[in-house]
Amino acid sequence: MTFTWINNYKVDWQRGEVHLEQQIRSIEPRALQVLKVLVDANGQVISQQTILEQVWGDVVVAPNALQRCIAQIRKVFDDSAKLQSIIKTHPKLGYSLVAVCRSGDGSVNERTGVSEVPSAVGCQKPSKPYRRLSLAIGFMLLTMLAIVYWYPQTTSNFTTIIPITSSDYTERAATLANDGKTLAFIRGLSADHEQLILHDIDSGEESILITKAKFKGQIAFSPDDKRLAYGLLTFEGGNKCSQIMVVKLHSQQSQQLKACRHDFLHSPYWIDSQSLLYLRENKNAQQHLVRLRLSDDVETSIVNVPQSIESFTYFADENKLAVVSSAKQQRQLNIGTLTGSEFNANHDWLLPYANEQTLWPHWQNSQQVILANQKQIHWYRVNGESGQYPLLASDNLYNAIPYQLQSLIVEMGRSDWDVYQSNLIDSNNSDAVARSVFIESNGQFRPGTADVSVISTRSGKKQVWLSSQGNTRQLTHDDTGVDSYIWSLKGNKLAYLADNQLFILNLTNDNIRPLMLSEKVSEIFQWYKDDKGVEQLLLQMQIHQQPTIVSLNVDDLSYILEHQGASRWAQKVAAKTLIVNDSLGRLHQLVAGEFHVINAVAEVKLQWRYFFRDNAIYFQDKLFNVWRLAPKDDRAEIVGHLNESALIMTDILPQQQKLLSENFVKDRRELMLIQ
Repeated sequence: MTFTWINNYKVDWQRGEVHLEQQIRSIEPRALQVLKVLVDANGQVISQQTILEQVWGDVVVAPNALQRCIAQIRKVFDDSAKLQSIIKTHPKLGYSLVAVCRSGDGSVNERTGVSEVPSAVGCQKPSKPYRRLSLAIGFMLLTMLAIVYWYPQTTSNFTTIIPITSSDYTERAATLANDGKTLAFIRGLSADHEQLILHDIDSGEESILITKAKFKGQIAFSPDDKRLAYGLLTFEGGNKCSQIMVVKLHSQQSQQLKACRHDFLHSPYWIDSQSLLYLRENKNAQQHLVRLRLSDDVETSIVNVPQSIESFTYFADENKLAVVSSAKQQRQLNIGTLTGSEFNANHDWLLPYANEQTLWPHWQNSQQVILANQKQIHWYRVNGESGQYPLLASDNLYNAIPYQLQSLIVEMGRSDWDVYQSNLIDSNNSDAVARSVFIESNGQFRPGTADVSVISTRSGKKQVWLSSQGNTRQLTHDDTGVDSYIWSLKGNKLAYLADNQLFILNLTNDNIRPLMLSEKVSEIFQWYKDDKGVEQLLLQMQIHQQPTIVSLNVDDLSYILEHQGASRWAQKVAAKTLIVNDSLGRLHQLVAGEFHVINAVAEVKLQWRYFFRDNAIYFQDKLFNVWRLAPKDDRAEIVGHLNESALIMTDILPQQQKLLSENFVKDRRELMLIQ
């Protein structure tokens, strides 16, 4: 076979060339071999593994080598991942060629001097008038689609998922250049090794702008697409912080735009070529939206923005700003205009997303903002309307970026967390509890048994699961998902919190009892007995819109006020005595409403929660040490150490020298085009 016609293109196999009328385009040998495999398949779907075996054999290649060849073939044939007019992607299956016409010898008609093109079923070489008609129809269709796109749609039938990247690593913080041709994103090779990547959408070609760094937040193209701004984690004067940087794309040279000292500056967004918006986060995790003027390095805080801002997006053409914030266990989206340094909100929505995933809003057009959360794309309009697109995929969506008409580029993937049981003294002696490919968290020992419970996402929403003698079963089936839970002292009951509503699950008869409280509950701290032997739940409730710690009688639902004021965690250690912690991670003793310094751990910073066991407080510090604190004696000592793979201790049995921890296993995200 000397050549092959593919639509209007003639492939010369001997010379490795593709001819289109008077144009001659070269194609690389590997890409030519991949094309040959697809042609020989005659329209059948060929798996990626089959192509790799036929083209590369036993040679070890880069994870995206095949995808790059496919992208190059598409570019040569004026095709793209969106059009798929030549090569069609079948997600998780492989690739196929759309239409092929073959000629074995490239014979020439002696009378006309033109190469003969044999016919094939469904594949005829179009004449030039037909091509002109096709172009005219195509232009009309594009115009109609553009009109449809200009007016926001309430629904979009996303039916196709096309991989843009394919690697064993996590791709995140994707952003699209203003010309719509180039993606930039962060690829994480390990916890401390990330790369800043440029990706040509049509060809699939990639270049590494920054080879090894640790980034924070989102990245952004400048208005002229010549620079990328980003937040870079660094150590300044022994303090960890993140600064705003910019890299020039043509020279790949980076320079600092705004230095940091103690705060974390991240997620820049260009207002124009001489000014940026970004988030400034302090050590207490409070974030503020800031405007930076590059000409004189003047920084101005944006007023009227919620203090608990989580993320934002800006629409430069009309000075529109969308802000996501989170306060008092509730998330909110505000849309409005930015005039100078003042934000004027026009509409706001309470967001029903209780999960810990950061929400990144994006303007789909001047009238509509979209948010990706779990398995849905939600839209919000400046006129106050809102809705969501149909279910897209089984994996989670972490970000969604508008791309050409009604298509989106999404970050899609799944995080894998496991709960591990370890020995308090020998932290290397550990085993996973209820291992799965989903997120397991908040492991707790069930009192009086050898069982361990976890919150798992394996059924879709966060539910409590119990691991007993190698078997795992689901305990809760709440429609909204479980936020937190605690075991009773005997281990026969479970108190759990779902959407600020408190429930008691009795495992002896599987009866679920909703506790009808007039106030919302935001956290469950402890299940204990008071000095009279009455079982109590130590909770944080919203009383008169103020966070308040109370002891709730489980039987008659009466409660006693313990402390008015927010606390990230609390444990009751004696009558009128609580152990609480401040925002800096320091422990305090609260006796009859008065705070007392605990001298034994005054310089120790808490990592997460702490637990009252055997008349002592057990907690983990920032260096993964496990401490035992005797509040009465003001005495503390290190009694164990967590394995470095563990992130936070979630429960402990001191007498048995056992502890539970959350361990990060893997986080894989890929960039996909959905249409």
